[in-house]
Amino acid sequence: MSDEDIFDIDDNEDVDLNPINKAPSNRVDRLKGVKDETYRIGLMYFHTIEKTVVLAAKRKAKKEGSELDKDAVRAAVQKALEKRAGELEKSVDELTEWDKLETRKAQFKSYKSHYKEGVGVVQSRLGKDGADADKYWGMMGDASQYYTAVAIVYATDREGNVDKEGLLSRSYVKPLRLSARSFNRLIEVDQKLRGLPGGTANLSNMDLLFKCTNSDWQNWEIDFASESLWQKSKKLRGKFLPQAYNIYDKIVDAREMSTADLKIKLGIGGDSGEDVSDDEMDDLLEDV
Repeated sequence: MSDEDIFDIDDNEDVDLNPINKAPSNRVDRLKGVKDETYRIGLMYFHTIEKTVVLAAKRKAKKEGSELDKDAVRAAVQKALEKRAGELEKSVDELTEWDKLETRKAQFKSYKSHYKEGVGVVQSRLGKDGADADKYWGMMGDASQYYTAVAIVYATDREGNVDKEGLLSRSYVKPLRLSARSFNRLIEVDQKLRGLPGGTANLSNMDLLFKCTNSDWQNWEIDFASESLWQKSKKLRGKFLPQAYNIYDKIVDAREMSTADLKIKLGIGGDSGEDVSDDEMDDLLEDV
């Protein structure tokens, strides 16, 4: 091989075991509180303007018993986007995906999950694939209800007092997972806020104080703090809203699994495709 041939060699898709080549993880660790520490957070999971307008139009049509006027909905979406573009001094084409979020109403993903040794944590499909499938999902035990969103966790001390100097450098964004009990408490806080003079306060424009009362079970005492810091600050919004948007599809920390794959994991299904009889299923359930 000539010198020129040597320098024609280029990189390809082969990699060695250098740690730099470690595959990126799709998982984003959620916020986990430390007992007796208080966290000041702001909710940052929202629907898009388009989704907000469309869902509102569908609800209105259903309530009135009328057909959905799709042309009117498209016009309403365009008008809303033009309004947002004007607020940000941009054209509609210049709007980023996070610019298009309807940040006046916080949202949560709701899901149920099971945990079983040897299978792990999976999203429940109980009641979704028919009675036959429910036999197998029933072997996973009771499903736990969770609600998850994205939160900015501000730089604070252990009591939740804001570190103004560290807001930009030490604040961070994390998925926030809540039990049904904690979610119900959030609803109570939201209703309390909406009852304040002026009637404009809610969980989207107010920050929250989360005090961890149990690290193992992630139990929280929840109350509101004051006006949302990130909603008022262009710098905080500009840095952290894109980060929040970019983990929207990673906030559910239970993997999806089909009933067919679950059967294989449970050791009662496979390539043969043979069904398990009701008697065999009863025997298996007795062992759970």
